[in-house]
Amino acid sequence: MSKIAIITSSQHAIPHGGIGQFTKAITQLLQSYGHEVHQIFDKKPKNKFLLDVGDRQFYNIKPLRTEPSEDRHKQGIDYAKIENFRSVIQSLDDLEYDYYLVNTPEAFDSISQVKTNSKVILYTHLFNQIFPEQAGKSVFTPEYVEHFNSFMYGNHIVATQTEHNRERLISQGVKNCLVMPMPLPERDLLVSSSHVEKSGVLYIGTHSPGKNPSAYIKTMAKLKLPCKVMTSSKGKLKFIENFKKAGITDYDIRVGITGKEKVDFIKSCKVSFNTSLLESYSFAFLECVGHMPVVLLDSQNWSDNFDIKFYHKTNVRKAHEVIRSLYDSSYNDDALMYVNDLDIRAKTAWSNI
Repeated sequence: MSKIAIITSSQHAIPHGGIGQFTKAITQLLQSYGHEVHQIFDKKPKNKFLLDVGDRQFYNIKPLRTEPSEDRHKQGIDYAKIENFRSVIQSLDDLEYDYYLVNTPEAFDSISQVKTNSKVILYTHLFNQIFPEQAGKSVFTPEYVEHFNSFMYGNHIVATQTEHNRERLISQGVKNCLVMPMPLPERDLLVSSSHVEKSGVLYIGTHSPGKNPSAYIKTMAKLKLPCKVMTSSKGKLKFIENFKKAGITDYDIRVGITGKEKVDFIKSCKVSFNTSLLESYSFAFLECVGHMPVVLLDSQNWSDNFDIKFYHKTNVRKAHEVIRSLYDSSYNDDALMYVNDLDIRAKTAWSNI
């Protein structure tokens, strides 16, 4: 069996983020195959979500402090984070890992500075790794995108979620690229909810421009249906504020939920309105589609990763009409077989390590 180090930014060690959920799911999957799995962070995560996941955890006790960005609306290259990752990776050299699985762009740089005989897998979580031509739309500066994307053209393995994303990367000149799908973290979402009483329209994500919450709020103000939201603590405050401005009073907002509470909350919803614009892949889509109709906006292209039979595309102007029609219709869970099939493919792919 192998010894594997999974490298993740402490800021993503949270239950309401896709990278954190991926880290949890992959760790548990690899452990089920008998591998020893360690977690490496740039510094100690504030959230305990991943601190109990895996066989051992490592981080800098006295990390360098990140300097604030000159442009508070954009994220530039964080040299302190790069050094924090580099120093902790280098300090663990005697553990002789078979694989490093790298979930964080800054660690792409860090691992390239360390001499190692281990195999290195760089995982594509950011949309600008798949769609670099859209870099101007993201919170990251062009320098950030260019610098960290450059490491995908080296000798390391690049892993991505789907064949669609792999073809995108190959067309950009990335050569050593494998499809390593994302298994579903909450396993009970693979079980039917056809017996559950459902109500409300679900939104999953932070209250940030890339997730496009304004489209959800605008649409729900027209629909007068119950709002159900899974978000961060900061997102909750923003949703409450903006719901009030929109005259929305019927809502249920959950923060950082996991396990049974998360599964039950998702299964209790009647329609998912996924307004996100900037994704390399969408865990939120995968979590919802087996249990309710999913409505997406036509101003994004990440949905090309999924079978078009299992979602509904529309524009913001007509979204309320589409959601209303679906809300008043019965829903069979044929898509749940699709989700289970994707999960099986993920487990098979990772079993090859």
